[in-house]
Amino acid sequence: MAACGGFFLITLDASVVNVALPAMAATLHAGLAELQWVVDAYTVALAATIVLAGVAADRLGAGRVFRWGAVGFAVTSLLCAVAPDAGTLVLARVAQGIAGGVMLPSSMAVVTQVWPDSARRTRALGWWAAGGGVAVATGPVVGGALTELAGWRSVFVMSVPVATLAALVSRGDRCVQRAGSTDPLDPLGQLLLVVAQVGGIASMIESSRGARSAMVVGGVVVCLLSSGWLVRRARRGSPALPLDQLRRPGVAQAVTAGALLNLSFFGVVFALGLALQREQRLSPVVTGLVLLPASIVIPLANLAAGTGIRRWGPRGSLVRGLLVEGAGFLLVAAALLIPREGVVLVTAALLPVGAGAGWASPAMMALLMDAVTPGRDGQMAGFLNGARQAASAIGVAAAGLTIAVSPTLTTGAELVCATAGVSLALASLGCRAQAPRLARPKH
Repeated sequence: MAACGGFFLITLDASVVNVALPAMAATLHAGLAELQWVVDAYTVALAATIVLAGVAADRLGAGRVFRWGAVGFAVTSLLCAVAPDAGTLVLARVAQGIAGGVMLPSSMAVVTQVWPDSARRTRALGWWAAGGGVAVATGPVVGGALTELAGWRSVFVMSVPVATLAALVSRGDRCVQRAGSTDPLDPLGQLLLVVAQVGGIASMIESSRGARSAMVVGGVVVCLLSSGWLVRRARRGSPALPLDQLRRPGVAQAVTAGALLNLSFFGVVFALGLALQREQRLSPVVTGLVLLPASIVIPLANLAAGTGIRRWGPRGSLVRGLLVEGAGFLLVAAALLIPREGVVLVTAALLPVGAGAGWASPAMMALLMDAVTPGRDGQMAGFLNGARQAASAIGVAAAGLTIAVSPTLTTGAELVCATAGVSLALASLGCRAQAPRLARPKH
């Protein structure tokens, strides 16, 4: 229960902010780049913390690490709510992302350790993923309603009691307390991973202000140098980039699919949120309602995905989910081309997006957890989710860059949706063609 609630809260604070961005811009006098940092500061910090927190969960016990993260999340959410300016809010979002990064891998590790049996673990992961799906579903509507009724600060205030409750419930929940992994933490490798992510994402966000700026060039250089150094350390066994696990059949494929799912979804939501409010003149609540039907489908598909995994195996189910979601994004791009009925058609076209994303996520996680070495589940849960959160930040940065070079916000949103659709369709075809099909599980 606590694990599902923790994943719900982490995902909620990644999605609930998008609808509130125009209100934040008006209050804090923030531009496009500052709005991107409000979103990406959280996801970058989340991604940067997850791998180290996953190793810590293996060493110190998943339940204990989860409670530390939940308490920190409550405190940092309050700091976000009282931020007086955009810069302070971005710093508070960094702290909130770190707390979320401590919570996330330990919550997934709790699920995999409590249910070691593959079949039961698949069902449990479906429920765990559904917690995130419910957060995606409720985030835009709740964020829009709170923004209109009580202001954007209430979006962060809401997280304080939820995080506190998760910490309290975890004390009586079936959280696993065992520890014992002796994998090194490698803080230098983790730092290199953080620097590489921040450098690359910063260069993308700041490029909207001018491609010749020092931050853009410096970000690219820092990203390349840090990445090269990290790869060298990884060849000697750094847990920040677990090459030994990535070489196992199915692991790299699951991580790549998870990254593409987040990159496309969060980039599209960012672009649509701005286009629907600033050009289509929709209110935050109505914008949330446009995104709601697709979001509701996600947790339903999460729960139904176990049937597909049992029938086609994790890989076959993942192929189908990616293809459906990619087709949905292409339909959204086409719907945006129709001026009057476009909003209604966008809502309808987002339904297969939610269905495909909800179907693919449990399959991707099942594929990973079936493939990793026993005892490394916390680390690889952290690595997978770190890759997904980093991809979320890249998706927002890429969407912002696309919008900045497009003649209108709507045109930029169309390009973002079309690119996401093509990328997922190609990923689905590549997933089917490049790896041997897993044997169907026995009934």
